[in-house]
Amino acid sequence: MTRDVITVPPSLSVAHAWKILQRERIRHLPVVLDGKIVGILSDRDLLRLGHVLPSGELGFVDRSVADIMTLKPIVCSPTASVADVSRIMTAEKID
Repeated sequence: MTRDVITVPPSLSVAHAWKILQRERIRHLPVVLDGKIVGILSDRDLLRLGHVLPSGELGFVDRSVADIMTLKPIVCSPTASVADVSRIMTAEKID
């Protein structure tokens, strides 16, 4: 885990979000508006939406993160123990 979490706004294009995931080698992006988490975007969300271009790269229709993010993600407090977070992740099937 890291405290320097990369977040994106809901207005960001899905193509740009994909580039961030690839560049940072991460699988999830918290979506934040006015300092509050409003959703979560995963690489799986984008893989379902994308299509393979003739170049072999993944292409996307012109949509924003807000269009495909998961709303109301499960969150925990910064003071939550690893054991508590692990239990929540297991119970909710979160990777």
